[in-house]
Amino acid sequence: EIKKINALQGDVVFIPGDFVYKMPEDDLAIAFAALKQIDVPVYAVLGNHDSDPPGEYPSEVIRDAIRPYGVTFVDNKKQEFVIKNKKIMLYGLSDIWEGKTDFDILKDIREEDTTIVLVHNPDAVYEFPNQHADLIISGHTHGGQIRIPLLYTYAIPTDYPFDTGLHRANNMDVFVTPGVGVIGLPMRLFNPPRVDVLDVVF
Repeated sequence: EIKKINALQGDVVFIPGDFVYKMPEDDLAIAFAALKQIDVPVYAVLGNHDSDPPGEYPSEVIRDAIRPYGVTFVDNKKQEFVIKNKKIMLYGLSDIWEGKTDFDILKDIREEDTTIVLVHNPDAVYEFPNQHADLIISGHTHGGQIRIPLLYTYAIPTDYPFDTGLHRANNMDVFVTPGVGVIGLPMRLFNPPRVDVLDVVF
């Protein structure tokens, strides 16, 4: 997947969480080494499986294991970066299932700024204190993982009708990626692992 990402020659990589499902702690230090080979800046937040519970480890253990490989975590933080001379404001939120999400940082979003919010669970968009974000990028649904027609939607762990792709929610654009991983059964059906490419014009 890293070779594919570099071949795409994008400007930035966003990872909206769920790095770990089941993994021995001794493997954490080496499991993500390939991320260091990504040629562009990488920004990330953690998902519900990256914190205990329901994950196996406290969220800071996961961050400490991955940071050395060039990943900038923006959980409950904001970060400014530039793409083609355009200033982008990135806001990150910790996962709402962890119970540490600081929605107050979003109060700083100005309507005139170009703003992306990175958050694992798309349901969080309904708790934003304003509707000024230009794009929200999230994951969490895994696209249903095993997409048995009609039935898979009942397995998606959201309170709102999110699946994959672009949604309009709370008057904002929310993109939900199905990602590349699995939980529970180590398989996907009608839902191959996917690295999404967003060609965004602000």
